[in-house]
Amino acid sequence: MKSSIAYAAAFTLVMAASLWLAGCGGSSEEKPPEKNQESTNETGSFYPPGGPIEVEKGDPMGDFTATDINGNRVSLSDYKGKVVLLDFWASWCSPCEREIPNMKEAYEKYRGKGFEIIGVSLDHDQESLNEFLKANDVDWVQIFTGHGWETPIAIHYSVKAIPEPWLIGKDGHLITKEARGEYLEPLVKQALKEESE
Repeated sequence: MKSSIAYAAAFTLVMAASLWLAGCGGSSEEKPPEKNQESTNETGSFYPPGGPIEVEKGDPMGDFTATDINGNRVSLSDYKGKVVLLDFWASWCSPCEREIPNMKEAYEKYRGKGFEIIGVSLDHDQESLNEFLKANDVDWVQIFTGHGWETPIAIHYSVKAIPEPWLIGKDGHLITKEARGEYLEPLVKQALKEESE
């Protein structure tokens, strides 16, 4: 009996550690909207009709229009000619929080050279999100709808787990969905260098 309890406890710890290291997944109870349906909500976020899409390395990202945390309109096309990190994240996600120092360092270093970050927050509570952003001195654009995993842009791009930082080249094509940790700065540097030559 004691060995089965110890086994169960060990299994639980291993699973918890795996989830903590891997990222935060979406709830299986939450369903994406029906296909071929144009979606808007009270915050003005929008994604194109046709349902969720899969974007792979080298594919064009297309465009979207959404509303940021301050009520301003944000479109990916506004960033044409820049290298963009489209970061799907949430303040309650520990792996997302651990990425912030890397992102801040890259942002401060390359912001004036054509690098921008657009956060897509999957938070539900704007006040908590605002407090988190202020406490962590995060000053890049944040798209926020309050719909969590039902955030239209996350559904449109088939985001199932976070953090999911997508690096997009100046040409609007996806470079990688894994621009994080020690790889972020070299990827940004390479994208800026390649596209300025």
